Amino acid sequence: MEGIAAAPLLFLLAENITLLAIKLVMGAYGRKLGTSMIDKLSEKMGIISDAAGMIGVTVIAGLAATFVKMKVDIVYSAGQAVEGVTQSTVNIQAMLDKVAPALLPVLYTLLMYYLIKKKV
Repeated sequence: MEGIAAAPLLFLLAENITLLAIKLVMGAYGRKLGTSMIDKLSEKMGIISDAAGMIGVTVIAGLAATFVKMKVDIVYSAGQAVEGVTQSTVNIQAMLDKVAPALLPVLYTLLMYYLIKKKV
């Protein structure tokens, strides 16, 4: 019964030495992997920056098409107006929406971007 009192102390000592060894080895391994990952990412930072720029431009274009509202209220009528005869008309906004929906808001946003860059 003399060794029973020392058993818990030896167990705690062995456990703490094992955990400390695991912590030190894994910390060194994590540091090595982290620095190698930073080196790899720094080589590819230009590609990552370009991709982020493309995503940003896409999001801004989508927001512009959604929130900027423009409408052309011009209706073109062919021929002279004669009483009793239906005149053929062309709605310009409907044609623009068929060709490219939200074209005018995007063009307006590009114009504003150009003017801001030129500092007008």
